[in-house]
Amino acid sequence: MITFFNDLDVTSDDPQIAASQYFGTKGFFDSYNARLDAPLTKAVQTAWDSAFKNLQRQTLDPMQIAVAVHAAESQESPSTNQTRGAFLQGLWKHLKP
Repeated sequence: MITFFNDLDVTSDDPQIAASQYFGTKGFFDSYNARLDAPLTKAVQTAWDSAFKNLQRQTLDPMQIAVAVHAAESQESPSTNQTRGAFLQGLWKHLKP
C-alpha cells in the first residue's frame, strides 16, 4: 500500500487499484475514498487530464492538483460515460516507462 483509501482492497490484482495507488501519490484524490466504480464527472476528468499532462511534462505539483481536484469534486458536473477507475486505468496505461 502506498496510498490509503477506505474503499480499496490493496491485495486485489485489479489494475484499477494499482493505478489509484500511483495517482493517489500525485494528488489526484481529495479524500480517502477512491470511488473507482462511481461515474467520472466532466469536472474531475478535466482536473485529472490537466494533472496528467503536467505529470508527463514533469511539472506536476501534487498539492496544486489536490486543490484543483477538490474544487472539481465540489462542483455539480455531468457524468462522463466512464467510471473513475476505468479512466485512471487508461491514464496508467499511457504512462511512459
